[in-house]
Amino acid sequence: MANGGSINSWIAPGGGNVSERMVQEKDPRKAAEDLFLTISPAADLRGIGRRCSRALGPGDVKPAAVQELVWGLLTSAEFRFNH
Repeated sequence: MANGGSINSWIAPGGGNVSERMVQEKDPRKAAEDLFLTISPAADLRGIGRRCSRALGPGDVKPAAVQELVWGLLTSAEFRFNH
């Protein structure tokens, strides 16, 4: 899962996927909420959402940060065993 082509293609922004929506979203909190509601609706948004929104940097670092966050959720044990 770490570097597989399927996962990498899923996390790349494009086609209206969650990564693309997050990159386009100006409000980091809304981007974090979209991430968790899209990939892992059972996740607790209180603490994780705040940390996630802080990780979303401005401009040139935001696409890379988004892809790391999406990858982290997709490869998490919670996602793997519950979805």
